[in-house]
Amino acid sequence: MEIILDIIDSTVEGQGIGKNEGRVYFIEGAVPGDRICVKNIHEKKRILYGEIAEILNENPDRTEPFCPYFEECDGCTLQNLEYQAQLDLKRNSVLNAVNRIGGENISDIEIIGMEEPAHYRNKIELKMEKGRIGYYSRKSHKLVDIESCPVALPVIDENIALLQSVFDEVYETPLKEGIIRNITLRSNGEDLQITVTTMTQDFPKRKELFKAMEKIEALAEIYHSVNKNPRKPGIRNPKLVFQRKEFTESIGSLKFRLSPESFFQVNHYNTIKLYEEARSQMELQGDEKILDLYCGIGTTSLYYAEKASHATGVEVVSKAIENAKENARLNSIKNVDFICGKSEEVIEKLLKEKEFDIIALDPPRKGLDEKVVEVIGKSSIKKVQYISCNPSTMARDIKRLKEYGFELKKIKACDMFSQTMHVECIALIQRETM
Repeated sequence: MEIILDIIDSTVEGQGIGKNEGRVYFIEGAVPGDRICVKNIHEKKRILYGEIAEILNENPDRTEPFCPYFEECDGCTLQNLEYQAQLDLKRNSVLNAVNRIGGENISDIEIIGMEEPAHYRNKIELKMEKGRIGYYSRKSHKLVDIESCPVALPVIDENIALLQSVFDEVYETPLKEGIIRNITLRSNGEDLQITVTTMTQDFPKRKELFKAMEKIEALAEIYHSVNKNPRKPGIRNPKLVFQRKEFTESIGSLKFRLSPESFFQVNHYNTIKLYEEARSQMELQGDEKILDLYCGIGTTSLYYAEKASHATGVEVVSKAIENAKENARLNSIKNVDFICGKSEEVIEKLLKEKEFDIIALDPPRKGLDEKVVEVIGKSSIKKVQYISCNPSTMARDIKRLKEYGFELKKIKACDMFSQTMHVECIALIQRETM
């Protein structure tokens, strides 16, 4: 069976969304504005999926992807759409979430775009299969063998093929499947930090592999991470095995020491614009005391502290708090302190013990814990600064805070993930009186 669909929206994963007879369809490769004929329709968890049989009317903003792996790789989903059209999609997704979920009635918002929407990622994570490195396919769990990644910073992009040659040189036959799980490359624009994550501490030709990697000219550090959990493939307790120089990143005039598991915004160019907008929305006069929840390695806390009287950062990951304290010392910033703990468990105690003028938030995708919203709502805090990577949960939290007299005063979107549907938001939520 085939049907005709008008594509009206896009999922976060980049699938086109269409409706027919009250049913919603997700179509791989379709973009809003397309009129298509759909084949191979099947249902999964009450959602209908299909494939493009024919594009009857093409969105005029369609364009040729600049990456040769676009059709298979799961990294990018919007390379077949002109950049301005991508920004329009993202702006509309934020507007829709804030109005529909947050109960607002906003007609338009500004989105901070990129001057060059390629070669911006400062971190990529490669997989290994049968001796080849690459990304997983969006159509299956098979590896897409790559030699380049044009959304990564040039120093990363230019060394993928060289990294593959290192594996080819060390291993005449590929390692047993699963021994090497991930190879994470991170760059500050000049240097590389490489982390190899394996299933076991010891593996064939371990020393030879790390030694061979030293030929990569841009290499600053090599870390080895061991992760035995097959369901959670991330970096675990990385150990430094080689260092040519210390790897640091920058935001404006600030420098940050990054361990491999440290969270740092992936957009090399727009991170400063994101934080500038957040700090600008707060209209700091220099005497404010800021409570910065979900502070990670202290990037926002230190950036805000430059223009405030004091900032207190809270983060649940102990290693991140260690990094935050180290970064405060690295930048000679003394009007900050950092607390290790869950925001929902420490916020009430902190607000009773200290005086704060502003609460800054940058929570994970799931948004704020109900306890955090409740404590903020019942406190004397009048100004909340919210950075979010998920417009839907941010809109939900705005609606919750409105029940305590807060109002959405300012909001912007920021393109931190060019060529995908992901978008960052910056909002100021404020109340005049208790």
